[in-house]
Amino acid sequence: MYKFLKEKVQARERKNKDLACMKLLRSKTKYAPIFEALKGIDGALGLLAELGADFSTYDRSWRDILESNTELRGTDYREKKKLEKKALRDMGRLSAYSPYHN
Repeated sequence: MYKFLKEKVQARERKNKDLACMKLLRSKTKYAPIFEALKGIDGALGLLAELGADFSTYDRSWRDILESNTELRGTDYREKKKLEKKALRDMGRLSAYSPYHN
C-alpha cells in the first residue's frame, strides 16, 4: 500500500480511496476472474468501489454495535486472537516477530 500511495498521487485523496483499493484488488490473482468477467462493462470498477465502501460502512457499524451491545456478540467473539493467528498463518504472514507467534 505504501508503494502504491507513493506512486499514485491521486490515490492519496480520500475521495479516491475506494477506487484505488479496487485497483489494488484487481492486481491480486485470486480476484482475476471477477475483474475479467467485468471487463468491457462501463463503470464496473466504480460500482465495485461503491460496493467496497458500503461493505466498509457495514463492517464498521457491525463492530461498533457489537462493541457496545455484548448480548449481540456471537460465540466466537472472544476468539479474535485465535482467528487472527489462523488467518495470518493461512496467508503465510505469521512470522517470529508477529504478536501471535507461538
